[in-house]
Amino acid sequence: MMKEENTQNTKSESVVRGRPQRNPGSGASGRGIPREQAARPEGRAPARTYAIRAREEASSLNVITGTFSLHDTKVIALIDPRSTHSYICMKLVSIMSMPIESTGFVIKVSNPLGKSVLVDKVCKDCPLMIRSHCFKVNHMLLPFDEFDIILGMDWLTNHDVGVNCGKKNIELRCKNGDNLHAESDEQDRSPVMISQLSAQRYVRKWYEAYLAFVMNAKETESKIEFVPIVCEYLDVFPEELPGLPQVREVEFGIELAPGTVPISITPYRMAPTELKELKAQLPSYSLWGAPVLFVKKKDGTMTLCIDYRQLNKVIVKNKYLLPRIDDLFDQLKGATVFSKIDLRSTIS
Repeated sequence: MMKEENTQNTKSESVVRGRPQRNPGSGASGRGIPREQAARPEGRAPARTYAIRAREEASSLNVITGTFSLHDTKVIALIDPRSTHSYICMKLVSIMSMPIESTGFVIKVSNPLGKSVLVDKVCKDCPLMIRSHCFKVNHMLLPFDEFDIILGMDWLTNHDVGVNCGKKNIELRCKNGDNLHAESDEQDRSPVMISQLSAQRYVRKWYEAYLAFVMNAKETESKIEFVPIVCEYLDVFPEELPGLPQVREVEFGIELAPGTVPISITPYRMAPTELKELKAQLPSYSLWGAPVLFVKKKDGTMTLCIDYRQLNKVIVKNKYLLPRIDDLFDQLKGATVFSKIDLRSTIS
């Protein structure tokens, strides 16, 4: 961020940089506590104190950022000489209720990742203030969140701005002919851990502080009793089966040719991983056995495919006559309204 306010606004600047003022009455002091007790409090877990900032993007060594005032609101700006136009975040425009106009043309904006977006809205003559000097800019609306505004070549050219990439600062020419230097604030990208004394000093100065309490809570096991619909039909979902199912009217079975003995085919050669998967999926001691194959799916798991050709040779097949197509159409002759049941029975 660039230095843009005098020393009287140092406290308000700290709010933007991630150290906002603390609410009165929320501080605590460690005076009057013995050194041993303050150093190792009993019954309390060790904690760490970090100094946080709201904008970590500004700490990059590859960008130049600055803090401006737009309609009495502090905004973070990215100085981008490679951009032909200047842009503003759409959320910021919505929050500040800024007037929007149509550009009359459409601009295709692309980022380094290859993604592009079409832009046709603009906020004209936006007053960017720095050290009581106004530098107007036309901001085109762009859906981004990393920065509040992006200042491109149009704004840099109109105000004869000089960019020093080595020192990460800019020089603006005011209307009265004076040159205004604005420097970026160097910030570390990672959160800075501070000592307990520093944290207490910030608290006494009414900086805002947050206390994070982390618990290692075990997730509750989801049970079937927690489902409301299951509670209404508990007899359908018993914890243990009372026994074998009742004898049905139609029993399922595979009818084999008389004199058929159990068929057990030597399994195909498989890789060790496939053999391990087979033992996991089909642990069996049956006299019947058929070779299997594994087909790998897209998610990496293997699908079991069983070769039933030898078993199909000894099965007594159900024989029935297939209906003729002409007879099926004759059944539909003269009908005008059909139901799904009629069509399904006819097709099958």
